[in-house]
Amino acid sequence: MRIPPLRTLNLPEITAAAVVLLFGLFMVGVGLTYPFGSIQRMGPGFFPVVLGVALCGLGAVLLVQALAASRATIPFAPRPILFMALPVLLFALLAPRIGLVPTTLLLVMVSARAERPAHLRSAVITAVAMAILGDQLFIRALGVSLPAFWW
Repeated sequence: MRIPPLRTLNLPEITAAAVVLLFGLFMVGVGLTYPFGSIQRMGPGFFPVVLGVALCGLGAVLLVQALAASRATIPFAPRPILFMALPVLLFALLAPRIGLVPTTLLLVMVSARAERPAHLRSAVITAVAMAILGDQLFIRALGVSLPAFWW
């Protein structure tokens, strides 16, 4: 792979890839300060280390792609940023009060607004599937202390 001259590098993509890679390394470093455990008996450091390694791999792939890509102008689009950041705040505020299932339904519908045009049918199907999966995985299988519904 030939790296293009500096003036043609896609610096926004390279920066984003480097941030993902560095965050992955940070997570691995922090996770290794806790007991790791094993697959059968995971310790508190297991998940951060595994997730950090996955982020490092993703960051490395993104970095290689960014170095190979030519410079591109990236228009600022506030709509996707808003409609992808808002659900994080809504989850923190609503999940303990109304439950995981209604919160998931709402968050997927809000996130679907980030794309223009928003496809209502696919958003509803995704929302229902994610709510069912979240309930079965987090509440039933893992026993997360979060109510499924407010009642």
